[in-house]
Amino acid sequence: MLVGRNCLGSKITSILLCLMSAAAAAVSGNLTYEKDPVTNIITITGHVADPEGAMAIPATIHDPISGLDHPVKFIAGSSFVTCKNLTSVTIASGVESIGNFAFSDCSNLTNVTIPASVTTIGRSAFSFCTSLPSVSLPFGVATIGNAAFGTCTALASVTIPSSLTTLGTGVFGNCTSLLTVTIPSSLTSIPTSTFNGCSGLTSVTLPSTISSIGTYAFQYCGSLTSVTIPPSVTILREKVFANCRGLTSVEIPAAVTSIHPSAFDECSSLSSFTVAAANTVYSAVSGLLTDKAGTLLITCPAGMSGSFNIPSGITGIGPQAFRYCGEIISVGIPGTVTSLGTQAFSGCVKLVLASFMGNAPTMGSNVFELTASGFSINFLNSSTGFTSPTWMGYPATGTGEGADPLTSWLVSKGLPANSNLMLDANGDGVNLLMAYALDLNPNVSNSLPAAVFGSEQMSLSFYAGTAGITYVVKASSDLLNWSTEGVTLSAPDLNQIRTATVAKSGTQRFMRLEVSH
Repeated sequence: MLVGRNCLGSKITSILLCLMSAAAAAVSGNLTYEKDPVTNIITITGHVADPEGAMAIPATIHDPISGLDHPVKFIAGSSFVTCKNLTSVTIASGVESIGNFAFSDCSNLTNVTIPASVTTIGRSAFSFCTSLPSVSLPFGVATIGNAAFGTCTALASVTIPSSLTTLGTGVFGNCTSLLTVTIPSSLTSIPTSTFNGCSGLTSVTLPSTISSIGTYAFQYCGSLTSVTIPPSVTILREKVFANCRGLTSVEIPAAVTSIHPSAFDECSSLSSFTVAAANTVYSAVSGLLTDKAGTLLITCPAGMSGSFNIPSGITGIGPQAFRYCGEIISVGIPGTVTSLGTQAFSGCVKLVLASFMGNAPTMGSNVFELTASGFSINFLNSSTGFTSPTWMGYPATGTGEGADPLTSWLVSKGLPANSNLMLDANGDGVNLLMAYALDLNPNVSNSLPAAVFGSEQMSLSFYAGTAGITYVVKASSDLLNWSTEGVTLSAPDLNQIRTATVAKSGTQRFMRLEVSH
């Protein structure tokens, strides 16, 4: 022991230096190791030359001085990091711990045998082992450190034992080939970014013991089509399922009391939410996530597309409620809505029109930022609070109560008053003019009336009561020459349905319905 003292004026500092015995470093074959001088336990620390092909971590190391075999218990951190020619590792029984970065970036490693004696796998222990196709973790493993298998891009399957109690953050992050994972009931939480970037993950089973799912846990799991949120989960955190573009529906369990606005950002196939009836905070209205009363719209599923009408009865649209609903073209806002939250429609890049059916609501900031070029607002002239030609900085146009029925119909469906009537916004084969004529909702998928075939005739029934529309049914035998000759058209019934009939003639006969405004 050495004691040094340095005096300067009235200030005195002391330095205490201790000289202690250190573990001895040694070599066995191609492995370097250290032996604890007290316990004789061996820690593998590295290698003499970069290992090639298959390598074994032995159960014991022979001490040439004492002539005894001593047990190998630990593989030290970074022992074999970036060993590019290593293809296989077999770890003998008795080894208890694999250190941080121990085999990180062994890019040609294709096989790892881990014994049941291992209880701890350290941080990034196998990260960037991009050729490793599978890992079987034996019963006994209790702790897996942060990013232990991060960016193992060939990893398609992994067995997680029920002995596991501690899972680090990002353990399987960016494992793009990982298809399915079963989480053991020994875990109570899914940490931050556990499966972030697992773009091939199609399903995951979360046990009922899970009460916490961390931020970004399943972000960018683009192939994940369904997920069952355990009943004990209370919070859905920031971007927990964001960018899961294959996710089609989500059920919110009864215990959830907090959902971050970005939890389901850019889930472009998500078409509906359902909420457990016993949930005291949330409800679902027409697939929309709302407060329990069903009056505050909290989140619109990002898979909504085309022209969309907010259900009547909604009184408020929450902050970021429609954020990144990138396929919505127009939105109809009912007269019951009195407030729009900050960034409510931010990032709706195809949104060209918002049609208000009532008085001007209160507005948060940046409500319609990052919408389509040429975005505009429609409102009823009888409403209060709006201004024209601009309102709240956006182009705005009033629609008169005395407008022609077609214009009023377009606005009521959340569509621009000057819409192209030949437009088929949702791709169902029914353009706007035909939808108007047949009393169909252009915001949902429709089917055109189908012909009915009898032994001697065929008939076509259709709605024919729309104001301003002329209906004509024609027949043809060659699809080139069309005429009303031979077509019998019934009078409208009580529901304004008419039926056109044509007798069979020759080898073939065709009918078509023409509408004009």
